[in-house]
Amino acid sequence: QKTSNKELTMYGLRLYTFAVVLCLAWVVQSQFSAQCRRCICVAEQCGMNALTCNDEVPAACGPYQISLSYYCDANYIAPLTCQGYQEEWQICANTWSCANATVDAYMQRYGSYCTAGITPTCEDYAKIHKGGPEGCRSGDVNLEIFWSSVSQCCTSALPSLC
Repeated sequence: QKTSNKELTMYGLRLYTFAVVLCLAWVVQSQFSAQCRRCICVAEQCGMNALTCNDEVPAACGPYQISLSYYCDANYIAPLTCQGYQEEWQICANTWSCANATVDAYMQRYGSYCTAGITPTCEDYAKIHKGGPEGCRSGDVNLEIFWSSVSQCCTSALPSLC
């Protein structure tokens, strides 16, 4: 039996629609907006901390105040070898493009993990950034205070982008 051009076109259209929906679902699931990242930076006082490391223990560097363990975690570096990356971490955390990429990688790794597969919100991402892989599940008051700072930035900017 011969398949008509119309049937092939309809099949192709359904296949194309399925692929688009699948891609959109993946994008939404993994979306961490630049606006949310910017507001996390603002909450970390990125203007004051840009391109420096603090004297706290553990130390944190750059506009996002990235610790060595955060850097290693984002880059899938084993904890046992992490201490050997001190120089790379400081250079990366104090370089805007690398710091942005590190935060993005951390959120990509832990966003859906923390939310148990539910699409993370900017609040989830902010709490993961400050509180670690399970930060979005924590009721820690410091994470609530941090989220409040991020939220103020989001509200003053374009909330739909946060």
